[in-house]
Amino acid sequence: VFFGKFYMLYTADEHLGMAVADSPLGPFVPTDFLINHSIDGHIFFDDDGETYIYYVSWREGHEYAIWGCKMKEPLICQLKN
Repeated sequence: VFFGKFYMLYTADEHLGMAVADSPLGPFVPTDFLINHSIDGHIFFDDDGETYIYYVSWREGHEYAIWGCKMKEPLICQLKN
């Protein structure tokens, strides 16, 4: 729970997105997609307070693989090339 909200990762049309709600029961409202050509997102909260997202991706110029990136508030992915 960040900023009194609940977040849910989802995949739609091979894009990884996030939805936000005021309650864990919803309704969840989709935000912009985080990462194109990606599925199966998982968030990891490290002991040092950093937040990471891991996902399967086949973006142009990258091999099909499991990728990860550090997230910034409010849960926005900072992609590193």
